[in-house]
Amino acid sequence: MDSLVSMLIGAGLGLLFLSAAWHKFRDVTFVHVLADYQLLPTFAVAPVARLLPFFEVVLGVLLIMGLARPATALVAAATLATYALAMAVNLLRSRRFISCGCGLRGSGEQLSWALVVRNGVLVMLVLLLALPDAARVLNWVDVVTLVVGLPAASTLYLATQQLLGNREHVDNWLEMAAEGTNNA
Repeated sequence: MDSLVSMLIGAGLGLLFLSAAWHKFRDVTFVHVLADYQLLPTFAVAPVARLLPFFEVVLGVLLIMGLARPATALVAAATLATYALAMAVNLLRSRRFISCGCGLRGSGEQLSWALVVRNGVLVMLVLLLALPDAARVLNWVDVVTLVVGLPAASTLYLATQQLLGNREHVDNWLEMAAEGTNNA
């Protein structure tokens, strides 16, 4: 894989992990979000909620710096897949009205299959980092591409998140409208 592409993917996903960790550090209710998933024994919820953001910071820094790439990529992929699995289990339990805990648009984002798919795409992206880079020297055009490409990719990701959130709100509104029609 081209080293510029791997740098863009690593930096983008690293920033995503750092953003998620920041949200978890700031959100005192994250322990409740984690408990709502009902996947961990009660005694494990608080310690996991406290340790998870530190783990995400380490992953984010390693991804951005490109350190221990194959191992870091596999651990990051396993982490994102675990998040997707936790969401899928709760969706299959018909428990979509709990917060996803993603932290990208606030703690109120509810579970959806779109979030599971999003995490699947992120898993595939991070697994690309386990591939070896093609040996080449980066030049000034690559640096400009990296400086412009990272904010562009981040904006695209955030816009997609906003569209998913809007769809969720429209679906909720349609459900309430249908209930109102049925009650009339």
